[in-house]
Amino acid sequence: MKTITIEHYVQGPTPNNGGAYRVLSAKKDGNRVTSDMAAENVIDFIVGAVGTVANYDAIADDYTIELPAEVTLTAALETHLTDKLESDPLITSVTFA
Repeated sequence: MKTITIEHYVQGPTPNNGGAYRVLSAKKDGNRVTSDMAAENVIDFIVGAVGTVANYDAIADDYTIELPAEVTLTAALETHLTDKLESDPLITSVTFA
């Protein structure tokens, strides 16, 4: 089983940059596997992060995806993502935590 931890950061405006931005990152076993400093879509990021780990490891396995408190999924969206991710032969099951 693999655990992917999604992290979400929001940086507010500062005197130096003048604008706020959001960063998403994904870790597996405490090691960052991908990040996006122009994160506009959390769902696409989750799908991409799981795909990155699956492609890198290239072994069929179960996945647990740990989401931060700021990211909530409806039951319907969780089911949709699970179905989408499990269509990959390298992803045998997906659980959201």
